Amino acid sequence: MKVPYQKERCDAGAGFLARADVELIPSTGDPEYLIGSGTCPRCSDKVDIHERIHVLDFYGSGSYAYRQYCTCEESHRGRPAEGKGCGAWWPVEVTWSRPDGR
Repeated sequence: MKVPYQKERCDAGAGFLARADVELIPSTGDPEYLIGSGTCPRCSDKVDIHERIHVLDFYGSGSYAYRQYCTCEESHRGRPAEGKGCGAWWPVEVTWSRPDGR
């Protein structure tokens, strides 16, 4: 049985992105987007990841933190008709470094 819709913070663990299929766009230089898909830690359904990275002047290395929301298309009792997901959200931190190590 699917979990009911409920807005709440979930613990995705530090490895959420390691378990997801994601990429930084562009793949070289300073990234502008993180895109891909992963699994919601609450309902275990597929979530889409499309996050605009809002960091300026990080010169090829850096980190960015954001809230990932469940965006699954599965049915969850109590979800608003126009909504997506099971209501879960969790913090995510993206880190990257330049290939030349600088």
